[in-house]
Amino acid sequence: MGKVKKEIGNNIFFSKIFNIKNLIIGLLFAVALKLFSARIADYDLFGHLKIGALLLKDFSLLKIDTFSFTAPDALVVNHEWGSQMILSLIHTSFGAAGLIALKISTGMMTAYFLFRAITKKTSNIIVTALIFLLAIQVVARGFLFRPQIFSYLFFALQAYIFTLYQDNRRIIFIMPLVMLLWVNMHGAFVAGLGFMFFFYVTETYTLFSRDKRDFYRSREFITLTAVALASFLLTFANPYGPRLYLYIAYEMGLEVSKKYITEWQSFSFAAREMPFFAIFVLSLIAITFSKLRLRMRDLLIPTAAAFLGFSSVRHTPIFGIMAVALIAERLGEVADRFNIGRESREDKSLSEKVVKVLLAAGIAFFIFLSIGVELPEKLAIYLDEDPYPVYTTRFIKENDLKGKLWVPHSYGMYALYLLAPDVKVSIDGRWATVYPEDVMLEAMDFSFKYDLNRKMEILDKYSPDMVMIFKRNYVADKLVNSGKYEFVYEDYASKLFVRKGYPLPAELKYPELEEYHVLRKL
Repeated sequence: MGKVKKEIGNNIFFSKIFNIKNLIIGLLFAVALKLFSARIADYDLFGHLKIGALLLKDFSLLKIDTFSFTAPDALVVNHEWGSQMILSLIHTSFGAAGLIALKISTGMMTAYFLFRAITKKTSNIIVTALIFLLAIQVVARGFLFRPQIFSYLFFALQAYIFTLYQDNRRIIFIMPLVMLLWVNMHGAFVAGLGFMFFFYVTETYTLFSRDKRDFYRSREFITLTAVALASFLLTFANPYGPRLYLYIAYEMGLEVSKKYITEWQSFSFAAREMPFFAIFVLSLIAITFSKLRLRMRDLLIPTAAAFLGFSSVRHTPIFGIMAVALIAERLGEVADRFNIGRESREDKSLSEKVVKVLLAAGIAFFIFLSIGVELPEKLAIYLDEDPYPVYTTRFIKENDLKGKLWVPHSYGMYALYLLAPDVKVSIDGRWATVYPEDVMLEAMDFSFKYDLNRKMEILDKYSPDMVMIFKRNYVADKLVNSGKYEFVYEDYASKLFVRKGYPLPAELKYPELEEYHVLRKL
């Protein structure tokens, strides 16, 4: 009899744990795991590792640039120094596997806070799944091995805190600490501070609506004011103080970034931007068809986030995070009104069992795609030889070539990582944190403008010892015909020229090119 009761108890336990709703949730997080487990290196990762290693070695910020020759002794505003130290520490201690674990764990924490923000507003599993999948897709497109992943985590935590505030007023006390960490890890803290200000305004307006005469005496208003003020003041606890705000304002207004850098350009209906547009349309549908009263507290932050997303592609994940609560509450109300996705009493029918098996298979499938069977190979970060000057930089290093290297913007961090301090670069992904606007414009004009005379004028101005160009850049003949440079090497992605008279070794070493499109480990 006891054995029968135990079996019945186990069946009840497993039926509660492995019900359809929980399996759907498991599938959602398995999809998130797959999206966040991409292991292809971003161009800028290499520079972040290099600078982070120097920070850990010297325990001091690089205030004067030593990596470039086009901006000698330029003042550096490194708003990502905290993130760079974390990335470099993880890489030094645990290698590529550590960076992968950091990226995945940060992504899954982001997914968790998003999920909690959504389910706080709706219990409808269909609505939850739809919003979660769209939001994760928007976030994942920018979830690279870069400091911005920490900003996505902070945005998701902020969205969850704002959602939870109505039930737990004390949760808001976390925000000053979040801002203190954020300001020292990534420049997007400014957007987070803006959302904090909007939250303060909307909550204050709500208090004012309840008690126009004495709202400012209430404990809630005093607490909100103290938290908002502390959040703002703590952003000055960074190595640059108020100058950091001036830098961010400067970078946000750079026309050269909007002209040449894809992620700084405005929304354009490109395929990569469709998940953002889909979740934006979904928000309009939710607002239009919901019968819930539209309050300022619900609308102001998503509106600001949408503005950021349409003004710059790099900001689209912000909307994907900050709008989920608004969409969930209203779309959940619409779905419930039409009896879509409501939980029903589960039975032991064959159809229910089939659904459970399919959901469990889906979970296993996405986990398999994320981890795979060749685990050692999966614990490596890869770079594609096609867009990287893998062998050209190896050629420079193996032949001990030194001096000033003119390099495309996208190759700068990679060259800096492998060749500094013997080689100084013309430009790199640190961009406006180091380089004046005229240098940035010259770098991009050289790579992308068709005016050959303009290209040669730029080189004449800086007189580099070596010139690395995209293989498709047709300036190659002009360089040779100018009599000032000679061709020495090329790989699948780039060509290398040296200044006439540059002291090359008597016998050059030529790296052997491997198969085209081979993926190489970091």
